[in-house]
Amino acid sequence: MQSQDFSDVISQLPKFQRRLVIELLGEKEAYLSAAETYFLTSGPDNMQPFGGEPFTSKESKESKKALWPNFLKELNKLICGHPEYSTNREEFFKESDTLRTIIITNVSAYMGIKFGIPATYLAPIIVLIVCAAIKVGKNAYCSTYYDEMEAL
Repeated sequence: MQSQDFSDVISQLPKFQRRLVIELLGEKEAYLSAAETYFLTSGPDNMQPFGGEPFTSKESKESKKALWPNFLKELNKLICGHPEYSTNREEFFKESDTLRTIIITNVSAYMGIKFGIPATYLAPIIVLIVCAAIKVGKNAYCSTYYDEMEAL
């Protein structure tokens, strides 16, 4: 499915999230688009999301759409070397035998705390964005998406 074979990164997710990520990616390998789709997904009908506010209201859906660019901007700052995240980045990206799992878990937990979103919900989004950065190379990713987000 993936030309660069990110199966080792995607395999860090639980099976139910892995299947959804693979389905969202399809044949296009559009990692950022899949991450945004996952982020904006409200889940099954009549289900209360984390925080208890139903996603059936138009206002709630719009709030979630407005949160996406801010979430992506903060994650890009972490990935691309913004000084605000220097301490966190050093901690998250330490060498380890279980490096991928630790990065996904730590970044998901940190961003979850920052945005009030459960880390388990964010893990697939983190995986997709990391895959996007790996696919084109960190420098190319950052010069395209980080600089673009800084302009907002």
